[in-house]
Amino acid sequence: MDANFIINPEDVDENASEDLVKLYRSMVASLIYIANWSRPEISYAVSLLSRYLSCPTKKLMTAVHKVYAYLKNTKQLGIRYTKQDENSHDYMQLYAFSDSSDADCKLTGKSTGGYVIFLNGSPISWKSARQHIVSLSTMESEYMQCTLTAIEILYLRETIESLGFKQNPTVCYEDNSACIKLSQNPVCRGRSKHIHRRWHFIRECVIDRKEITLEPINTSEQIADIYTKPLRSDQFLCL
Repeated sequence: MDANFIINPEDVDENASEDLVKLYRSMVASLIYIANWSRPEISYAVSLLSRYLSCPTKKLMTAVHKVYAYLKNTKQLGIRYTKQDENSHDYMQLYAFSDSSDADCKLTGKSTGGYVIFLNGSPISWKSARQHIVSLSTMESEYMQCTLTAIEILYLRETIESLGFKQNPTVCYEDNSACIKLSQNPVCRGRSKHIHRRWHFIRECVIDRKEITLEPINTSEQIADIYTKPLRSDQFLCL
């Protein structure tokens, strides 16, 4: 998907033909299956395209074909799970990357958030999805995404610990410093006092439960960036 790909209100067709809708839905459904099981890097493109299942246009169909072309030309790529040294300090330890865009959806004003969680150096859980509410700042959208990521982390921690592998506090890499500071400080600030209490769950995980630690990371190294926006080919391949 092109780095400057944007869906504007005029790019959707509420009166699309039944045949086009059927074809579009079928093609996107196949991409959803692939994105969920073996090709996490197309998750953002698939998430974006799946928002318009009832109103496809030529522009959207062209984007779908580009994703298929990318998959055809990169058949050799996939996920590799390898054995890790049992004496390694991070053996069977989770770590995650969480990120969010800033109001990238031109139709709703909502942001797209994403995460990827690794175990033994390989991704085991990932997601890209448009957030359900409009955020008032980048910090807020990143903060909300951290809570959504924390929910998945806690589920995976419980699953792995049930198998007998005790988990240290899970490191979640975040590239927004204001978001990290807010998660570590229970004081209500003017810029954050409107945030609904449910999104402060990440703060509980960091301060009270001490099951997650948010660590800063440079945006150029933020792997979750590919789940929140279209990137230039060089950035995409680097991550």
